[in-house]
Amino acid sequence: MTNTKSKKLKRRRSEIFSPLACPAIDFQSLCSLTHMTAVQSNIEEKYMFDQGVDTKFLGESKSGASIYTGNLLAQFCIGSVPNGGYVASVMMNSVMQHYSKRHQKDPIAMNCFYTTKTKIGPCIVEVEDFKRSSKGYCLSRVLLKQPNDASAGPLESVDNYNPDAYTLNVTAIFTFGNFAAEQGVNHIYKPASPPVRGELQPMPWRFMNDVVEGESDLTVFPANKQVPGRPELRHVARFKDQRPIDFTSLAFWCDMIVPPPMNLGPSILGGEVWAPTMQLELIFKAVPKGKEVLCNFISRYIINGRYEMDGEIFDEDGKLLALTRHQCLVVPWSRNTKL
Repeated sequence: MTNTKSKKLKRRRSEIFSPLACPAIDFQSLCSLTHMTAVQSNIEEKYMFDQGVDTKFLGESKSGASIYTGNLLAQFCIGSVPNGGYVASVMMNSVMQHYSKRHQKDPIAMNCFYTTKTKIGPCIVEVEDFKRSSKGYCLSRVLLKQPNDASAGPLESVDNYNPDAYTLNVTAIFTFGNFAAEQGVNHIYKPASPPVRGELQPMPWRFMNDVVEGESDLTVFPANKQVPGRPELRHVARFKDQRPIDFTSLAFWCDMIVPPPMNLGPSILGGEVWAPTMQLELIFKAVPKGKEVLCNFISRYIINGRYEMDGEIFDEDGKLLALTRHQCLVVPWSRNTKL
């Protein structure tokens, strides 16, 4: 294949099967669906992502859970639904605050279960400890909820919190520890390698294109609508405003992807699809640094419309930051926009 033909093929793959490809969504319509007011803490966030994940501590509920209030923004939606990794980052923001004055300041793992589709607008995050330790690992149950009443504003006081007025959207277990204090056996078997930058090409993002940018291996995408691609992904990604990578954003980056099954294209999928997350696990291996992540993702088994996805996330120097596994569905795109 000549260089000219190769460039045309890569451009065609980028245009037809760009990340998160699906029908266009009217952003202004999304913004008008519900509250878009910045209701969180009185800080002047420099970065868009920090505005999106910001939560404010209100106090403890009658049951003893720590209550945080936040707002899910349209800027972080896939279609009409907030991205699952973004939602997990909102939860992580609250839990990082919860552990900020403890020895266990670092997330070790998070396991999220998505039970009800989230929507743009106010949310609350409940954090409740169920395993405490002075120096060992701690575990917390974390719930993200949204008001039953779509017209309801953000919760402003913990005294006004009525659990019956909220729908449970995500249930998660967070494990926290301290990387600097960890010690023990080290052995790595058949380690994964980060993507090779020289094999990647610029890739526009169909959603959140004003927030993120990056390069991807275009050879995994279908060359046309009749020939399927491969259900895997290798890319480099970063925030356009150069926000640094940290623990809070890793939850976002592990899900801000082209769902690998989408690479199979319409010849196998049969049309436009959505890939909602059922479960998301993230295991942290190092303290993040830098401003880019290099990622590998692959889905090996798609059975009865349900698939797994395994992934590795590296920093810009090739150091492993986290491992992730998701369980997701492949459903018609109409399920995304159905209220």
